[in-house]
Amino acid sequence: MIRFNKFPELQLRGRRLVWDTRQSEGADAEIVYLNSSASLDVSTKLRGRLAAAEVVADDVVTRLGRDSSEAAGFPSRRLCVIGVTGTNGKTSGTHIMAYALAALGKRVMQIGTLGVQVWEKRPDHVGAHIVFSEETGFTTPQAPSLHDLFRQALEAGVTHVVMEVSSHALILGRVSGVEFDGGIFTNLSQDHLDFHGTMEAYGAAKRLLFSRELLISSKKRKVAVIGLPDQMSESFFANGIGELPGVTRRDLRIGEFFSVDAASLSGLELSLGGHGKLQTTLIGVHNAWNLALSFAMLESLEGIALADFSRVMASYPGIPGRFERIGTHCFVDYAHTPDALEKVLSTLRTTLRGDEKIVVVFGCGGDRDRGKRRQMGQIAGQWADVVWVTSDNPRTEDPQSILDQIVVGVEAKDRLKLRICVDRAEAIRRALEESRPIDVLIVCGKGHESYQIIGTEKFPFSDQDCIKTYLKSSLDARG
Repeated sequence: MIRFNKFPELQLRGRRLVWDTRQSEGADAEIVYLNSSASLDVSTKLRGRLAAAEVVADDVVTRLGRDSSEAAGFPSRRLCVIGVTGTNGKTSGTHIMAYALAALGKRVMQIGTLGVQVWEKRPDHVGAHIVFSEETGFTTPQAPSLHDLFRQALEAGVTHVVMEVSSHALILGRVSGVEFDGGIFTNLSQDHLDFHGTMEAYGAAKRLLFSRELLISSKKRKVAVIGLPDQMSESFFANGIGELPGVTRRDLRIGEFFSVDAASLSGLELSLGGHGKLQTTLIGVHNAWNLALSFAMLESLEGIALADFSRVMASYPGIPGRFERIGTHCFVDYAHTPDALEKVLSTLRTTLRGDEKIVVVFGCGGDRDRGKRRQMGQIAGQWADVVWVTSDNPRTEDPQSILDQIVVGVEAKDRLKLRICVDRAEAIRRALEESRPIDVLIVCGKGHESYQIIGTEKFPFSDQDCIKTYLKSSLDARG
């Protein structure tokens, strides 16, 4: 809850806040943020709600964020705040940095897809652990909730915040008023076009973390780490932000800042920044990229040496739902975009050495970017040996219709690889049942999620539990 200084008798509750005319007219608001250019009809409807207090502004999202920061006592000014944006890698980057900083003695808050976690050094001084965790329902919480989280972080002795900054958050002003010390851009590939409309608009939204938020931050030392892993990221991002006065900028490209010396299903060995080597149990070149971006930020902003980073990362347990190993030959990954799916499948293809087959189970979410469904079908058919297409979170769309749109993308030469099963649990079970012991199964799309959204209801569901249940029953059957 946030109590505004200007309206001391009122409290802002994130989901009850009506800050823009685009929200439902029926919302029960206590404070209305009204755009000064709103039509008379809309203004009249908004002003007529209950006894709601009114704030009129030319830029309601900026005003809301700044008011929220003021109401909470400007807490981000007294924290070291690092934001991570990009299509893929936000959760991995924040998780890696939170673990490393906590293992090195800081008290850290992580905010993102996994919710809110507070990390600190383990009592036995081996690595770090989470001492508090709570879901928020957002990758980046709304401004009132976010600034109140910063306030709570200070009260809990937190010194550093690492947070995911989504493109929605940047457009909708959720990080307005946040005083950032650092920003990381991971990559850009297709996602969320149902919201942004075009890739140009999507890329422009990501750039705002650097061209707007970092620039207006009052912090004395500010760092931007710009990851440019491919031509799309380069063209949409590097040439679109211009100068960043007062910001130390580091552009990272694969092969320049780091190189992968060895890669297998047991982990990676990297050479980083000309400083030395790093060994990790994380799998895949995309995770080498996440490690490199994280280290570059921590080195630039905090002066952390590679020797210290390598030492604490030796005990790093990995990210829930990100290439998470279940048993010996099964993995769960959050890959839900074309780029992410291609990365995990190509990683498996390049690390396997025998005649193992790659079996993938995946789907696409309903009521979301439909344009990526065909692409993901094509990618799955290209890289996997067996492709199970199933439901993800169908929401209010017809599940079979979503599967049909995915299957259209599978090229004719790959159609024999296809298996179709609407029921996700059944698809996972049958994929395991039909796989050989040496084959590798990867279930993509939901990662850490412990639910499935069908219609408007959320049901308990876990890819990990489905795999574990089957493996246990198979073991029990063998006696």
